[in-house]
Amino acid sequence: MEKQPTSPTSQEYSQRVVEAIQTTNPLASACVLQAFGSIPRHLFVDHYYLYEGEEAKQWTRYDQEESPAWYERVYSGEALITHVEEHGRLLSSSSEPGIMATMLDALEVKPGMRVLEIGTGTGYNAALLACLVGDPHLVTTVDIDAQAIEPARHAITQVVGEGMTIKQADGRKGYSANAPYDRIIVTASAPTVPWTWKEQLAPGGILVCILEPRLAKLGGLLKAQEAGRRLQGRILETAGFMELRDSVPSKHSIQIDFRAPLHTSFPLDRALFEPDLIRKDHDFTFFLYNEIPDLHMFYKGEKGEALVFYAKSTPEGYVVCRQSQVKLRGDRSVACSLWTRLVRAYGQWLHYGRPAISQYQFEMDDISQSLAFTIPSGSMVWPFIRMRQTLT
Repeated sequence: MEKQPTSPTSQEYSQRVVEAIQTTNPLASACVLQAFGSIPRHLFVDHYYLYEGEEAKQWTRYDQEESPAWYERVYSGEALITHVEEHGRLLSSSSEPGIMATMLDALEVKPGMRVLEIGTGTGYNAALLACLVGDPHLVTTVDIDAQAIEPARHAITQVVGEGMTIKQADGRKGYSANAPYDRIIVTASAPTVPWTWKEQLAPGGILVCILEPRLAKLGGLLKAQEAGRRLQGRILETAGFMELRDSVPSKHSIQIDFRAPLHTSFPLDRALFEPDLIRKDHDFTFFLYNEIPDLHMFYKGEKGEALVFYAKSTPEGYVVCRQSQVKLRGDRSVACSLWTRLVRAYGQWLHYGRPAISQYQFEMDDISQSLAFTIPSGSMVWPFIRMRQTLT
């Protein structure tokens, strides 16, 4: 495999990334660390954005320059935002090397394996994969963002040589032309595993992705292996990525009527439901969003003192939680039903022993996919089932 020689300066900075990975993940494998040490990150990042400004917070773009400050930022071991759309929404990034290394180790890539990467981004991770498998011809990478493909192709070819399949495509559909794959890695999050990923895995193949309920701030790093037309695995740790999206990013608009009538209000009993956990406890948020998949919520008021819940399928009724009070607005039956679902989800989570994201096991067959965990009594609980028709 041809490789672009790097200057001593870039080698020195690449070694800093290796050291940063070792600090957070002392069990990182030698082959993954060697890949990070040999692939220069700055060749894949010619700009990044920082959110800054004393009064009017905004995204500021910084273009590549030959300065210590530039190299320090690019090789800092942090995620770098690389694409921000006009409304300030984040569309793409160069992921934090620490989580990249964890995912690559979980993938168990060996020389000679065929790999599909979903989410090309800057091309940095695809180049690492080419280094690990030993031949760029064995790597296929796809991205929904047409603007990302050509810069990534140029950087990948410059660093690891010709031969990689680099396509603009919807990652949810995988890439059937080069299937089956020994390994599939997804550098974006999804609330469920699309059916096509399972279909395109070779027997015994491994899938590594981030399962993250929509609108939740964090999800879990899933490692699953094909076993006789089934996928079985578990969530290794808490993680979060940008969500897989359509070619044209969809806007999320609040669908409730703020003038909807108040039907009832009552004191908030935190033994029944604890709204503050939405901000503080990712384990509960993960459980809640999986229990109520179409749940939407937002903070209202200058200081975000009110937390508003509504279900996307029935926005005509909603729940408002303040510091010590609950208000049910809009359609009475819908609002009451949603409050009941919130209370039930919280009660179940407590009853099951406050399961952490890293406790879940995953299973997928020809009919459905599910997440489960073991409760203190030793019994397996399968709380979340997703049927086949929701997987595409």
